[in-house]
Amino acid sequence: MLEKILLWAEQGLGDEVRYASMIPDVLATGVQVTIECNDRLAGIFARSFKETTVRPALLQEADTDLDCFDFQCSLASLGQFFRNDTASFNTNSMPYLSAAMPLVKRWKTRLGDIDECPKIGISWNSAVAGRDTFNASIAELEPILSMPNVRFVNLQSHDSRPDIERARKLYGVEILDWEDLDLRNDLENVAALTSALDLVISFPTFSTEFAGALGVPTLCFHSEKTSLDLLGTGESVWQPKIQYFAKNTRDEHWHRIFVEIAQTAQEMLKNIVKT
Repeated sequence: MLEKILLWAEQGLGDEVRYASMIPDVLATGVQVTIECNDRLAGIFARSFKETTVRPALLQEADTDLDCFDFQCSLASLGQFFRNDTASFNTNSMPYLSAAMPLVKRWKTRLGDIDECPKIGISWNSAVAGRDTFNASIAELEPILSMPNVRFVNLQSHDSRPDIERARKLYGVEILDWEDLDLRNDLENVAALTSALDLVISFPTFSTEFAGALGVPTLCFHSEKTSLDLLGTGESVWQPKIQYFAKNTRDEHWHRIFVEIAQTAQEMLKNIVKT
């Protein structure tokens, strides 16, 4: 009889997505895996890890079936078993989350109907207190928002209409947004929209981790080179599709970083048809 393990999520959505990259390592050991995750991610995890049982963590009273499992571990704590050196991170070089293909096709059609310009998802600040050092303002984003022949797509999970209007007034830039898409709760459609994009530019947040896990090239601006995200390597070890651009110090202005990101993005998009 196969041994059974319960994997449970902790911390935020981005952390759940990042550390889910180790689920294939657990499956490779031959155990029977049950995943308990945020309910917004349950469908995506079930589709992406078909060999597992996935159930939403609804924050109700403690489960009574814990004795059904031989082992339990949080997703983040799997690192002590499967990510003990930099070489061990090479196992997650391929996308490990998958969006629903009918929804991806719908979003590709919707984006394509706008024009043939490359579509770049963008996220620039958080509504969560204490993350000011990671945030950027619309004014600071000028080097990126001034890129020619591209279309920007809003990936912010909070109401960003004032900023979107500010981008329009300052730079004549339309950041595409859809009233029928709940960017906070409808993660099936967010996954599909993200998968339909050519590139994502974001600060360290759920949008960054989600895009990397879905295999979408991502340029992430970071306020510090010594972040735990980089584990001392200066690179994205967890998500190979993410490229980090970090300030030398927290007090440094974003301008140099955003110029580099704009140049890198334009180089990456050279082969995409523009109008």
